[in-house]
Amino acid sequence: MVKINRYCIGIDVDKKEFKVCLMAIDQAGKQIVKGSRTFLNSTNGYAEFHSWIVKNRKESDASLTITMEATGVYHENLAWYFHGKGFNINVVLALKAKRYLQSLGLRSKTDKIDAQGLGAMGLQQQLEIWQPISTDFLMLRSLTRQVEALQVSKNSLSNQL
Repeated sequence: MVKINRYCIGIDVDKKEFKVCLMAIDQAGKQIVKGSRTFLNSTNGYAEFHSWIVKNRKESDASLTITMEATGVYHENLAWYFHGKGFNINVVLALKAKRYLQSLGLRSKTDKIDAQGLGAMGLQQQLEIWQPISTDFLMLRSLTRQVEALQVSKNSLSNQL
């Protein structure tokens, strides 16, 4: 039996759901797709995904990282959830992920292909571990966005008058 050295889960996140692909690399350096699935982008989906990880990660001594694209704000709750569970998270820029997939010769762009490509990227490269920003900064960002939305509404109403 071939021993797994490391696992990486590639995740493609959108507003409603996220697709995952669990990949592993063995002692010979061969990449293997261990499983893939779609989950809802909600707290219940995160808990279901966590159970799926535990079930499919056969060798618990092998390290595991999660690699995902920075997709607006949709990836943030997922990253915070698993960071709180003690997982190593890699958040990469969308352009970097796209260029990596192109370097592999993949021209198609589907969520499943993206998740698999992000998993391969996490296995092959030494990516920077994601560190969450402070809760104060998150609150400030939220308040700034609310002020901006109110200004847009005010301008719209002023134009109507």
